[in-house]
Amino acid sequence: MVLCGWVFWLCFVQFGWAQDSSEISLSVADEQRASRINEAVLSPFCPGQTLATCPSPNAKVWREDIKRWVKAGVPSRDIAQRLQARIPEKNLSGLPPNRWDWLLPAFGLGLASLLLFFIIWRLRFSSMNGVADGSLSSSNPEPRQASTDEKLDARLDEELKQL
Repeated sequence: MVLCGWVFWLCFVQFGWAQDSSEISLSVADEQRASRINEAVLSPFCPGQTLATCPSPNAKVWREDIKRWVKAGVPSRDIAQRLQARIPEKNLSGLPPNRWDWLLPAFGLGLASLLLFFIIWRLRFSSMNGVADGSLSSSNPEPRQASTDEKLDARLDEELKQL
């Protein structure tokens, strides 16, 4: 009989199977709102986890506070500010302090992409015109064009004579 008492005590009290009498009853909408807040706020007690996933007893106290505030009708933003005021040195939102930190790397990547595209485009078309192999002089490209045209005209005349 004593063994049954110990098993009962272990199962219900130690493992938390007993219903907590301090549970706050919420409507479905309020329960969902409290759940969203718990999933959005990072836990200061469990690094890398939200309040919803943190097994710490302190996190449970915070979740109960959130439920109490939701039941009282406190806006979500005010709840987040109240939680942040408890531990101001930690960022509980998970957002970077400056939301424009991504702008400089994105601008640099775009500029580098445009520069690379221009270089490839320039090399491609310059090699097609003969500039890359050095056959054209930079001072006067017209003589090569004229000599090429003359050779083509002569070859065309020869082929026409053969017909």
